[in-house]
Formats: sequence, structure tokens, C-alpha cells
Amino acid sequence: WNDYPSDKFKYLLELMKKFELCFQIKDDSKYIIPELLKADRPDFDWIDNDNLQFEYHYEFMPAGIISRFIVRTHDLNNKIIWKNGIVLVHENTKALVINDSINRKITINISGKFKKDLLGIIRREFSIIHKSLNYPTVKEMVQCICPECKTSKIPYLHNYVHLTAALQKDKTKIECKESFDSISISELFEQIEKNKYLLKNF
Repeated sequence: WNDYPSDKFKYLLELMKKFELCFQIKDDSKYIIPELLKADRPDFDWIDNDNLQFEYHYEFMPAGIISRFIVRTHDLNNKIIWKNGIVLVHENTKALVINDSINRKITINISGKFKKDLLGIIRREFSIIHKSLNYPTVKEMVQCICPECKTSKIPYLHNYVHLTAALQKDKTKIECKESFDSISISELFEQIEKNKYLLKNF
């Protein structure tokens, strides 16, 4: 802002807050701009087993999605944050949200007791962001619950829309393309949300 008079700083800051480009550190006068953070993931421990995995796969990934998500959810952050990701904590449940711009996807891993509650919060925030971007083409991908995928670091991911369509046509089972096991669609949805029809587009 060296090219701007100091009396314009407050106005510029308010603009950045309005467009979800920064957030204020709690109990501090300083602000964080996620886009300017280091791109490399910091070192921290994460337990991979028994995670709930959910992904967004974009046909074209609009710029700034993860930055806006970080700004919108910073109140749930446990101080682990970088340009391409954030760790959220809610009711003793943790979520690791990572942006992968090369593969045009956002991955979400959740561990803890209240996985689907935290996933619901995360999905709502992404839904709001997607709506503001005029709904980019994106697939919601859900981790398979077959025995093989439950213990795999790279489980098969089912397309959420396909699962919903199958359920609406009174289908009860769907096949995992990795293990070829048949799994219950209702049990799969039970892993990710309290009510299949509760989450709408905001």
C-alpha cells in the first residue's frame, strides 16, 4: 500500500475483508492474508486411520477458493494454516482441508467423534463459495465404506450425485470399483450426513 495515502488504508482493509481476502487475528490488531502465506505444508502430525474422506473435483478450478474458505473458517483454526490448506477443530474433531490446484481438487480428511457434523460445516461453506462463483462444475466425491477402502490410504471415491440418483430410483446397493464389493447406499450416506436431504444449495 506504499502507493496509497495512509488515510485510505482503512478503506482498503475493509474491501479486502468484504471480498474474503483476509481475516483479523483474534485479540490482535494484525491481519492474515492466506494468499500470501507460505505454499509448503508445515510439519504436523496427522493420524490417517479411521478418517472420513471427502473431495471436490473441479472441471475448472476458480482461483481463490481455498483462500476464501480459510478466511470464512478461521475461527475454527488451531493455528495450523498455510497458503494451500488449513486444519480445523470443532468439538474434539479435526479436519485437514488441502487445495491441490495441479489436480484441480480439494481434499478433506476428518478424524474424531463428530466427523459428519464438521463435514456439514465444511460443505456449507464451500456451497456458499460455489454459489458466489455461479456454481462452477464440480463433483463431490465420497469415500467408499467397503472393508478394503476403510483401511486403504487411497480409497475409492463415489460420485455424490450418482449416489443420490441411485437412492432416488430406490436402489439400495452400489459397487465399489476397487474391491467390487456391494455396499449399502444408505449406510454410505449415514457416514457423511445426518439427513440425506438436509444439505441444500445455499
